Formats: sequence, structure tokens, C-alpha cells
Amino acid sequence: MSDILRANLLSPIALAFALGIVTKLIRSEFSLPKDIYTGLSIYLLFALGLKGGVELAHTGLAAIALPASVTLLLGCVTPITAYLVLRRLGRFSSSDSAAVAAHYGSVSAVTFIAAQQFVQAQGLTAEGFMPTLLTLLESPGIHIALAIGAIQRVRNPAGAGIASHAAAHAAAHAAAHAAAAPVRAPANALAPAAATLATASVAAGSVAAASLGAPALGDAPLLGTPASASLPPGGADVPAPPASGVGAGAQSLRHTLHEVLTARTMVLLVGGLLVGYLMGEKGWEQTRPFFDAPFKGALTLFILEMGIVAGSRLGDLKKVGPFLLAFAVLMPIVHGALGVWLGSLAGLSVAGCTVLGTMAASASYIAAPPAVRVQLPEANPTYYLTASLAMTFPFNILFGIPIYYQIAQRVVGH
Repeated sequence: MSDILRANLLSPIALAFALGIVTKLIRSEFSLPKDIYTGLSIYLLFALGLKGGVELAHTGLAAIALPASVTLLLGCVTPITAYLVLRRLGRFSSSDSAAVAAHYGSVSAVTFIAAQQFVQAQGLTAEGFMPTLLTLLESPGIHIALAIGAIQRVRNPAGAGIASHAAAHAAAHAAAHAAAAPVRAPANALAPAAATLATASVAAGSVAAASLGAPALGDAPLLGTPASASLPPGGADVPAPPASGVGAGAQSLRHTLHEVLTARTMVLLVGGLLVGYLMGEKGWEQTRPFFDAPFKGALTLFILEMGIVAGSRLGDLKKVGPFLLAFAVLMPIVHGALGVWLGSLAGLSVAGCTVLGTMAASASYIAAPPAVRVQLPEANPTYYLTASLAMTFPFNILFGIPIYYQIAQRVVGH
């Protein structure tokens, strides 16, 4: 295990990622230009889909049916387990639990690519249809987690943060009217009035903090999160409560579905799969010089930028508390082991089980955030972005993938 871990830490991907983090730690202003970063992501996703489509053309439907089934099962199980752990053990609100679960129920395409590169470095090759499984795992977990959050919001608005959100808006509105109205009170009434106003201000502040995802004083979950961690810039404005009702919910759900299915990741992966499947080996030979040989170099540059992005969120680690930090490391190992085991039941090789386990262990930070913002606007972005991008992604790149490989070797055999 130590030799495999050392080899992974000294791989170009891990070293580039570490360099990106160091770049932020020394407060360097360096980063890849946005256009180059966007171009690299388009290239990597389309190349991944293209190669997967060519391999899929060589694979019969019978060979992919069982792996596809267990992949969809993973997409259903992982968001539910993540939600239950966060809600029951971490005592997060239902909206925050569902938002984080949506990220951990989906998949990181970059982590998937890193896992494929890792098994290739071990002299192994995963099944050619693995990119197809990647596309299958992209969206079910997001929708299941968001559905759980929406149901819980209807059943228990206070637990989801909706009631407190509306109360904060009403309190702010009342406070504005009270401040505008002239006060004519006798001197002996000023002291009780001031005490009442102070009490109301503290209560309104607690309600506002709760509505923005921060625990109110005396009601903090097992997070160690300061109440000020989630206050927006300016802090004084309380946003209006999110729209409610069947019509608004249906419209929001349709918009979320459209966001996920038309996201860049899905368009490039699914589009690449279709193009690769239709053009076959002959077409692949024509495009191989561009999409094959430069792939590892482009991936290394992209990972460098991802290290910079992850390093920029390291400061948020102290805001989320120890429970979420532990969750961001331990939950991927549980999901990864489950993915490896289900992959072995589906007949995947050691390399295939490693990649599937990595997919189950990864957390989305591209497809999930916009869907969560639309469907669960009251959820705290600090929680789900920090956990997925600043903790789980680096853990998987540096340590997680070798762990899932070791589990696959033990479960499947050499």
C-alpha cells in the first residue's frame, strides 16, 4: 500500500494538484486564464466521451446491462445515505443535508479521469464502457437528494429553514417600519421599550442567521460553525423567502432538470459518446492524434488549476466545523467500498471496480451547485462547496484512489 500511495503522490496529476494548492498558500496571483481553463475542460470531457463511445461500439448491450444497473443503484443509495448521516448524526437542517447529499450522490468527471490514469499507471485497463457509467451516475443522485429536500421542506418548513427565512424577512420589514415611525413615549417608558427592542433584535438576528444557513445561538448542531460564517456581505439585508406553492415547485423542478441535463458536462460527455459510437474505430484513427496523445498533458494543466481553486477554499474549512470535515473524508471511503463491491458483483475487473468505486466516492462540484441553487436556495453554499471541493476532491486525488484500488484487489483478487 505504501508503495502505491507513494507512486500516486509522485504522479504528474498529484504533483500538479499540490502545486496549485501551494500557489494559493503562498498567496500567488497565478492562475490559468479563464478561456484556457474552459477550453481544457471542453477538450477533456469531449475526448473522454469520444473514446468511451468508440469502446462502447465494440461492446454488446449484454455486457453493459449489469454494470449499468449497479451504477444506477449507486446513484440512488449514495444520496440517501449521505442525507441520513448529515441529518441524523450531524443535525444539519434538511435543506443543507439534501444540498450536500446532492453533491455526494453525483460524480466528479475529473476524479473519474484521474482514476483511469491511475489504473493505467498500474498496468491495468478499465472496461471501455466506463464513460457510459459516468454519464449514468451524473444526475440521478442530484434529483433524488433534491426531491428529499423538497419533500422535507413541505412537511417541516422550520426544519428546512423556510419558516425562519420568511420570519426573518417579516421581522426585517417590521423593524424598518418601526424605525421610520416617530416615537413619543414618556421618559419612564424608555427603559422597558429599549429592553424589548434589544430582545427583539437578538431574536431577529438569530432568525436571520438560521435563514441563511447558520445555526442560531443556543441551537448549534455538531458543527462548531460560528453564526457569522454564513452571513452575506453587508449582513444587513435579509433576502425575501423563496417562492412556494405547487406551481412554483413544478416550475423550479423543471428548471433544475433542464439545468442538469443541459449542463456542459452532460452535453460534452453524452455528445462525445454518441459521436464516438457512430464514427467507430475508423473515425477514431483520424482524430486520435489530437484527442489521445495530448490528453495527459491537458489533464495535468487542468488539475493544476483545480488545485488553485481548491486552495482558494481552504479558508472555509474553519467555517464548516469538524463533523462536516470528517464526513467529507469518511463518507467517500464508505461509498467507494460500496462501489467496488457492487462492481465486483457486476463482473468488473480490478481496474473497473477501482474506477466505479472512485465514481461512487467522488462529489460533484460542477453539475450539482447550479441545481441546488435553483431547487434549495436556502441551503448554505459554504457547506456543500467546501466539503466537495476543498476536502473530498483533494482527498480522492491524493489518497482515495489508491485506497479504492487496494479494496478492489482484495474484493476481486489479483
